[in-house]
Amino acid sequence: MSRLSVSAIRPLRCVVAVGMSLVVTATLAGPARAIDAATSTTAPTQTSTSSGTPASAGRVPSVGLVVKEVAVGTTVSLRLSGFTAKVLTIQICGNEGRKGSVDCNVLDAKTVDVPSESKIFLTDFTVTKPPTPCPCIVQVASERFDEVAVAAFTLLGHPIAPVVDSGKGAIPLQVSLVAEPVDGGLWARARTSLAGATWYDVTVIVQNTSASVVQGTVLSVGVGRNAEDLISDVVFPKVDDIAPRGTWRETVRLRLSSPIYGTYVWRATTTAFGLSTTATATTKNQPTLFFVLGAIFCLVVLTLVVRLVLRLVRRLVRRRKPPTVNRLGIAA
Repeated sequence: MSRLSVSAIRPLRCVVAVGMSLVVTATLAGPARAIDAATSTTAPTQTSTSSGTPASAGRVPSVGLVVKEVAVGTTVSLRLSGFTAKVLTIQICGNEGRKGSVDCNVLDAKTVDVPSESKIFLTDFTVTKPPTPCPCIVQVASERFDEVAVAAFTLLGHPIAPVVDSGKGAIPLQVSLVAEPVDGGLWARARTSLAGATWYDVTVIVQNTSASVVQGTVLSVGVGRNAEDLISDVVFPKVDDIAPRGTWRETVRLRLSSPIYGTYVWRATTTAFGLSTTATATTKNQPTLFFVLGAIFCLVVLTLVVRLVLRLVRRLVRRRKPPTVNRLGIAA
């Protein structure tokens, strides 16, 4: 075996070792595809909680009136259920509360404490005159207004007028989007750092800000490299009817296949009554370990090439060097 081949063995072993590690990583990460099939991790729930906390059907906030026709100054009994807040505010609103607090009698609102031992309880409330014409509702809301329930009734002696929204073309839905990588342990984090396949939890929350039920909501979610790019659609279940001031929430877990690097922009668009609203979220992945291994691989290859070149140059120099002649005139 020549000196040249022997000197190249050690660097060659390093190259093979690093190269094999990258090949194994790429193999385990899977083939390069845009996106794999999404799987749902929670069932769609319709709640009155804008924070997005899932609730069972029996825990949806609600308010019930014993009578449906009352006059101003009458004390009625309200049946409240499904609230998780500790304090609630009760007020009478005209115009179905479409324009928010301007439709409600805020000055005569009543505050009640929710009993800790029961989530279903009765409370008395004196009906007051709202600042706008009916259709009228009694509205019960938490302090942060993240739990709301309404009940319609007829206010005797109060004028009735067509419902007026907050403005022409007002969008009744608000949508928010959260996308975050799933923490699958040390190996999953290492795989992500090597630009390998990564699982993401994508959560969409749709809130109905109006006092009417929203039906036929269309939801589309996609992911791309920027706001205009689209790698693939993210399939979500059909959006159920959303109650007044209610919220629909769904989380889908999906797998983005390798290579995962740089910025990804997630977009969620809801459409109702011909009006659309969009929310975006951004995730970034810097595959640090991949860059480190790549730099080591390049350094090893560069070192090997330099050593081989130097070895060849030395051999060429030896060949071109003139032979030495001894005293007898014979070349050594």
